[in-house]
Amino acid sequence: MSVQIERDKLNAVNGLSDAEIGGFFGEWTNKVDALRDAYAAALPFEHVVVDDFLNTGLAQRLSTMYPPNLADWHHYNNPVEVKYAYDNLARLDPELERVFYLLSSDYITGKMRKMSNVALEIDPYLHGAGLHMHPRYGRLGLHLDYEKHPYTGKQRRLNVILYLSKEWNDAWKGQSELWNADVSKRVAESRVRFNTAIIFKTNEMLGVFNVASNA
Repeated sequence: MSVQIERDKLNAVNGLSDAEIGGFFGEWTNKVDALRDAYAAALPFEHVVVDDFLNTGLAQRLSTMYPPNLADWHHYNNPVEVKYAYDNLARLDPELERVFYLLSSDYITGKMRKMSNVALEIDPYLHGAGLHMHPRYGRLGLHLDYEKHPYTGKQRRLNVILYLSKEWNDAWKGQSELWNADVSKRVAESRVRFNTAIIFKTNEMLGVFNVASNA
């Protein structure tokens, strides 16, 4: 698998001021102390839901930029998951590609470190990351996210899922569900709401996660 985060493009983003990078995101970047407290106290394991994750205008534009040809996407169709995924950054609209570099910037990585109290590093391979899309009747069943990175050998510690679906109907389901360690009880969930992100700890037995089937 090739590296997706190119060093020269990341350096260009890191050359922006904190205020410039922060302008691409919502007000949450100025409220990390409160998010840290909520994240640490959450059950069944550390997580937090952040509304208005991106600048609203940017989120509106990104929602129209998904690659339209499904033949270019990875298609997963198995008992656990039915979905499409896309991870070739270089072929994305430049504005959509830039968001991945903004998320990988020193500024945002620092915010995530402070919020999670974990010495985070970016994953230049974006293994398991990128764009994800569930078709009608799609699903991502109850599972644990992988813990050890297959290329770097490092531990996966934090996951960010940003919803860019507009005008979603709750009757379609699709919510993210967090279950207890013995998967006997759903403890928390995050509904699909435009420009809302769920950020959660994902290592060892703490990453139990589910996306309910779309109706």
